[in-house]
Amino acid sequence: MLITANRRWLRFSLRTLFVVVTLLGVWLGYYVNWHAQRNAVLRLDDVTLGTLVLHDEPLPLPWPLEMLGASSVNQGIFLPNGTTDEELHRVRRLFPESLVVRW
Repeated sequence: MLITANRRWLRFSLRTLFVVVTLLGVWLGYYVNWHAQRNAVLRLDDVTLGTLVLHDEPLPLPWPLEMLGASSVNQGIFLPNGTTDEELHRVRRLFPESLVVRW
């Protein structure tokens, strides 16, 4: 008598595939947006990168940001005096590895 194994564990529905692809897209989109916002802040004319070195070795970024080509900013980021508290906190969230201050 021949016994056949029921290999149902490899089956999934099309709905499951759509949900997984959507979640993956939202997760990746979060990091793409983070990377784009970091680049936009660094391109501003009134933002200055100082020579203040905070750490001997750069602090690690989340691996999805490194995968997208972002590099750790191991310097102080100086914003102009007219910067609001909200903008200062936003830049600090974008650059957790750096010291962000008003000058």
